[in-house]
Order: sequence, then C-alpha cells, then structure tokens
Amino acid sequence: KLGIATGKNLPEVAREHFSKKTSIFLWIQAELVIIATDLAEFIGAALGLYLLFNIPMLPAALITAVGSFAILELQRRGFRAFEAGISGMVLIVVLAFAFQTFLAQPNWGEVTIGMFTPRFNGVDSILLATGILGATVMPHAIYLHSSLTQNRIVGRNDAEKRRIFRFEFIDIIIAMVIAGAINMSMLIIAAAVFHTQGVVVEDLDIAYNGLKEALGPMAA
Repeated sequence: KLGIATGKNLPEVAREHFSKKTSIFLWIQAELVIIATDLAEFIGAALGLYLLFNIPMLPAALITAVGSFAILELQRRGFRAFEAGISGMVLIVVLAFAFQTFLAQPNWGEVTIGMFTPRFNGVDSILLATGILGATVMPHAIYLHSSLTQNRIVGRNDAEKRRIFRFEFIDIIIAMVIAGAINMSMLIIAAAVFHTQGVVVEDLDIAYNGLKEALGPMAA
C-alpha cells in the first residue's frame, strides 16, 4: 500500500521521517532479521539436497548459492519472469504437500474441528503457533513488499492507484491463504504420521526417514 500510494518503499520513508541514528538502527535490525531468515532457508535448501540426492553438504551449499543467484537474475529480467519463477517453485511445494497429505490419510473430522475451534495444549503448542506465525509473516517482508510494489505497476493518478491496490490486496490474500494451507498441511502430516505413532521429531533426518517409512520414498 505504501509503495503504491507514495512510490517509495518503507526504508526510504523511514529515512525521510526519522533521525540518522534511528535510521541506522532500523537498517541494522532489518539486516539481522534478513540474515537470520536467509541462513535458515539456505541451510534448509542444502539439507534438502543432501537428504534427497545424498549430495555432501558443501557441494549442496554451493548448488544452493548458484540457485539463489539464478533467482536474483530472474528479478533483473523483470517482475514477470521473477514472479513466474517464484510461482513455479511455490506450485511444486503446494503439490508436494497435497500429495503427502493425501497419503497420510488424516482424520478429517478432527482436522475440521481443529480448524474452527483451535486450542493450545501446553507451552510447546504456543511456541509452535508463534513459530508458524513468524515464519509466515516475516519482519523483513514489511520492508520487502513496499519495495516490490513501488515500481511494479506505477499508477498515474489516484484512481489508478486505488485500482492497483485492489488487485494487490487480492494478491496478498491469495499468498496468505497458500502460506496458511502449506503450514496447515505440515501440521496435519506431522500429526497423522508422527504424533499418532508417538514419534518425536528432533531433526530433519528423523522427519525424512519417518516420512519415507510411513508414506514411501516419493512422499519423503
């Protein structure tokens, strides 16, 4: 909304309205959050290559780095190519979790009850819910989204900007629904495959081997 209305992203607006010290603090804060988020995703991608293809971690990390720069190259070619690439990867993730959920055969009655009457079961469940929320609504995305929208399609007047915002609002709703569905699928699969069997998942190796044993190699 900020990028569409003003043509500026949040860091630019913050720099204009806050002191230099505050701007530097916000910059350091954003950098730390981005580093923490990217590090987790980078390691996760390398671990995925290791688990799926038995590629050692160092070569897997190098492949992940090359893939990351390839995605950045898509962004240089314009937002259409970038969005198509991201959408393709998201589609793969959605199909994979849909396939796993189908194989897990959860109790859909309990799933429905849990969707409409959510409840906590101790401190661990609260921490889990907080982690899911933090992984979906990431702090650095507040900066990122205003930057992505400011030059995507520039409205020439207020009427065009309002129309662009309506489409952007729909885009955000769709993205949040997809992210929520993926997170929900993770919980459903974990409950159906691990919780019902009393399996405690402490690392990705246990999760991978557990899925492989319960649902088959394709699901894992």
